[in-house]
Amino acid sequence: DPEMSRGLGDVYKRQIYETPAVSADLIRTYDIDYIEVSSWERASYAVDENYFRSAWPCIFDNGEIQIYQINP
Repeated sequence: DPEMSRGLGDVYKRQIYETPAVSADLIRTYDIDYIEVSSWERASYAVDENYFRSAWPCIFDNGEIQIYQINP
């Protein structure tokens, strides 16, 4: 996904998807505005979807892909 691919290594991507509650510094450092959660992310990481749903507004949801707005 383009937003997460701007120079982020897999370790950082994993941290953001799996432990978003403690990843605020990474999210700020890389100026991430949106995070996409799709079948690819779900297959690649143990995505903490409960945190995503409670912390950020979901601005797109087609049942398969959700996009969360991190910085309004």
